[in-house]
Amino acid sequence: MLFPSIAISAYAFSNPNIKTSSPISYTAPIGTQGNPYLIDSIASYNSLIETYKSNSDVFLKLNCDLTETQSEPLNRFAFSGNLDGNNKTIAYLSTPLFSEISGKVSNLSFSLISPSCTTNAYGMLCNELNGTLINCHNNSPSTNLTITSQTTCVGGFAGRNSSSSQIINCTNNCNLTIATNSAIRTGGFLGEANNVLNILNSTNNGNININLTPTSTSTSTSISLYAGGFVGYGSYKSPLNSTTTYNFEKLISCGEITIKSSATSSTYCRIGGILGGATNNTITNFNQSTSSAKLSATNATTNSNYGNHIGGLIGYIHGAENNFANINIENCFTSDSIISTNSSNGQSIVGGLIGFAYTNKDETTNPEVSVKISNSYSTTNISTSEGKTTATTKIGGLVGQSAKTTILNSFTEQNITSQIQSSKFMGGLIGYYYNNTTSPSNPTIINSISNSSFSYKSSSTTYCGGLIGYLNGSSTNLDSTISNCTFKSSATSTTILSTVCKNAIGNLSSLIPNISSDTSNTSINNQNSSFYANWDLDNVWIFVNSLPVLKFTI
Repeated sequence: MLFPSIAISAYAFSNPNIKTSSPISYTAPIGTQGNPYLIDSIASYNSLIETYKSNSDVFLKLNCDLTETQSEPLNRFAFSGNLDGNNKTIAYLSTPLFSEISGKVSNLSFSLISPSCTTNAYGMLCNELNGTLINCHNNSPSTNLTITSQTTCVGGFAGRNSSSSQIINCTNNCNLTIATNSAIRTGGFLGEANNVLNILNSTNNGNININLTPTSTSTSTSISLYAGGFVGYGSYKSPLNSTTTYNFEKLISCGEITIKSSATSSTYCRIGGILGGATNNTITNFNQSTSSAKLSATNATTNSNYGNHIGGLIGYIHGAENNFANINIENCFTSDSIISTNSSNGQSIVGGLIGFAYTNKDETTNPEVSVKISNSYSTTNISTSEGKTTATTKIGGLVGQSAKTTILNSFTEQNITSQIQSSKFMGGLIGYYYNNTTSPSNPTIINSISNSSFSYKSSSTTYCGGLIGYLNGSSTNLDSTISNCTFKSSATSTTILSTVCKNAIGNLSSLIPNISSDTSNTSINNQNSSFYANWDLDNVWIFVNSLPVLKFTI
């Protein structure tokens, strides 16, 4: 094929009055996500962090590991920018790296060496987290802190949050031991949550040990000690009558949590594998989360109204006057053990998932404290041991004590032991259910199973039920709210009682005739049993060794 020729005048190339284009060089703006400022020394870190600490549009990137020394310190600031740790490590001394994070920190390993706690809220990365952490890891060495009343919350990442914040794909590997003389709230990630908090795809491997030795000035006051694998305590404080939500999703809690209190005053020890406690207009959601943490509390309180509240996921939930607190647990399980010891006169309220879900007698001042559990289970072995106590013990395979509770498609497989000398309320699913007399609300338990065994020291007040240990208050038509359930009738005691664990509810025998025991486990261990007819065995559950387990854990 012939192409037409195009004549180009040489004049165009020789005439100096005609301008030709020259190549344009392009330099991408620095400080953007695609072209961040690079940090390659402590000096450049200090300069860039100080310059852009308040600029949420600027991106910084760590290009090497940094180790602080006394002669070359790192600057501390409140930080609202964007720091990419680039999978590097920053090691620093004494105080947190940031006073506050309201921006985003990602891909950072950090190590706090020789910490010194001097602030009200103390975290090993920042004192306050009001932003986002992604793929961050606390690799600090085992830490011992001595706390005075000045500090109320301590966390492996942050002391607390006061604005909405989130933590994604993070790990705490630091063991934390705290000596205190007053109230404290401690978590593997946050000590205290005061606003919306989302924690996703994260793991706590760190142990928490709290030792309370009160001073002469603190023995007359009420002391509450909260500890959780992820968060110690959650409460929305401001503005009044607002609602906040805590979401715990795809979490793994492995660290051991221990509280020891020598205070003989009014002392609570509240422990949860994930969350120690929550109160005041809060909605707490657990989804696809597990805890294999060993939880234990030893309490010397002489006040029979105080003692230990311990749960595999959450130890305590309470809606204060004119407030509410709700908890939703879905696709979760707990394992290992819970041990509650009161050396004097304290109570133990313990559950495989939830310890104590408090409700008031008067619905007008405490409008709603509700619990919903679905597609969840516990194999956590539970034991309580008291000496001269005259207080009560309430133990449930899933919930120690609650009201307004719904349990769907869930089960227990555990050993429950109580060696106290006085009142005991023990249930395969719920230890003690409070049915409000001013507005009765029956428990709803459907398609659920208790395969728990009980062992205890007998006393004049002992109630043991296959599903519920004791149902307090007015109850009618329970057969309409408790259905398609079964339980294992197995119990031993020093003095055998003829009615022990023979009934679905320990103090009732005639209201739910459709619920029976399965001593031989023929139904419990059979996935074709009618008890599993409404369980999702395709997407949620799978049978392993004749028992259902959640698929996401395989």
